[in-house]
Amino acid sequence: YLRDLSTPTGITVGPDGAIWFAQRGVGAIGRITPDGQITEWRTITPRAAPLSVTTGSDGAIWFTLTAANVIGRIALDGTMMEFPLPANASGPQWITTGPDGALWFTARASNTIVRMTTGGAVSTYPVPTPGAGVNGITVGPDGGLWFTESTADAVGRIGLDGAIVEIPLGEGATPTGIATGADGAIWFSAQGTDRVGRLEPFGP
Repeated sequence: YLRDLSTPTGITVGPDGAIWFAQRGVGAIGRITPDGQITEWRTITPRAAPLSVTTGSDGAIWFTLTAANVIGRIALDGTMMEFPLPANASGPQWITTGPDGALWFTARASNTIVRMTTGGAVSTYPVPTPGAGVNGITVGPDGGLWFTESTADAVGRIGLDGAIVEIPLGEGATPTGIATGADGAIWFSAQGTDRVGRLEPFGP
């Protein structure tokens, strides 16, 4: 069991075979082994609200700090680094590792999709619909990054070239989580309609 009010959110499998997760309520990154042993590390920036975690192409765990506009990195030995984001990449939400080895994440406050190398170089791509409420993100089987737009009731796709396409879902869909299924389709939760949706990827 975790501490009270730890508020675990994002979770990923690390290259060490352990489960790594964000603890939004206490500002920490946690690690749990298959036999239940838990270790946790507080983020460098306090009260930064870690939300999402992913395993990077460099073998470290990367995470978003939504309240601090920071991307964090923790090595398997617990060594931590933080990378402050520019204003046009503010409000980091969910993060994944792209097919190009870079980190890709949604930035809600700046309404952008952001690409960051493991060296910390940042590129930003504005979402065409203002105030779209970008949220979840996943790597598609077509080599693009697919993401949800909770406020705009849409699902978007960004290619590695930065080109964005938006697919309207209908008013009130409120898509949030998103994942690639074993069938090669994009699946997403449509919170506002109490449904799960499915999209066929269409490539570049």
